[in-house]
Amino acid sequence: MMTDKRQAVESKELDVDLGKLDIRLKRFKQVLNPPARPSTPVAPTPRMPTPDEELAVFLKQNVGDEDAAEKRRAIVREEWKHDQVECDKRLRLIDEWVARRLK
Repeated sequence: MMTDKRQAVESKELDVDLGKLDIRLKRFKQVLNPPARPSTPVAPTPRMPTPDEELAVFLKQNVGDEDAAEKRRAIVREEWKHDQVECDKRLRLIDEWVARRLK
């Protein structure tokens, strides 16, 4: 009976040792052959605009205001051509708007 218990203990100790060796082997394999990482999309790095691009944006923003004001001036001149005082007042308001936008 004692030998049966001793054999059972030795068998379990061998199982534990075998499990430890399996874990070590698995770690070694992971180091030598790491699992493939799933490819993740990489966000493009933002690039700095060139001076030419910066100037184009600046002109579009500021000249766009001037273009809009010029169109509005033409409309005011046409709509108020019979009332010069009101026409001048509205044209001054447009000029004031442009001056504020360009500050």
